Amino acid sequence: SKLLGEAGDLVGAAQLWELPLTGNDRKPRPILPSNFMMMEARYSPDGRWIAYTSNESGRNEVYVIPSSGPGGKWQVSNGGGQQPIWRRDGKELFYLSSDERLMSVAITLKTDSVQAGAAVPLFSLASLVQTLSGLVSPYDVSPDGKRFIVVTGEQGRTFPINLVTNWTAALQK
Repeated sequence: SKLLGEAGDLVGAAQLWELPLTGNDRKPRPILPSNFMMMEARYSPDGRWIAYTSNESGRNEVYVIPSSGPGGKWQVSNGGGQQPIWRRDGKELFYLSSDERLMSVAITLKTDSVQAGAAVPLFSLASLVQTLSGLVSPYDVSPDGKRFIVVTGEQGRTFPINLVTNWTAALQK
């Protein structure tokens, strides 16, 4: 019933915005105004929490906040983190560490707080650093949290590109 997105410019701070898809007031609104970069947001499966990446500590880290507005904020990553994804039951959060390892954190979502366990490295994606750069979601996880799909590329290979010009002339024939 709501969409999450980012707004900002190349020199300013990206902010998280929410767009209601139902109701009378369908205007975008900032979720948590800040002077820091806030990006890569994901709603929890129950829609009550938002995991996102911010550089407010001086480096990218993963945080969780309530989706309802004001409330607490909990840092989930330790030592750098980005691109969080929830397990489908909301009991685990995955993210990429600053050294490109896929991390897992056990999560307990309470009524008004988040309890995060210690981050556990699952496996390295270091060989895919160039491929992952710039992608919002370079990986996803199965509903049970046991299998992953990762966007990869074939480095060092080139592929031909065919450019067709004046293609509208072919339509008239």
